[in-house]
Amino acid sequence: MIMGLGSLISPVLLVKPMAWFTSPAAPVRFPGIAFAIAALVTLGAVALLRTTPRQSASSTQPAG
Repeated sequence: MIMGLGSLISPVLLVKPMAWFTSPAAPVRFPGIAFAIAALVTLGAVALLRTTPRQSASSTQPAG
């Protein structure tokens, strides 16, 4: 499900910067901007994952 949402959202987020950085009006030609944005989103996800507290082993075992 998450991959499906990513497949719907990522083209919307990445097409405009890609068009801008490959156009003649761009201050710098950088066709890899989509990969850079994806890397930043991935780093944000890793940072969020690292700050999420882990469950202890005793809380994952069923009671009884």
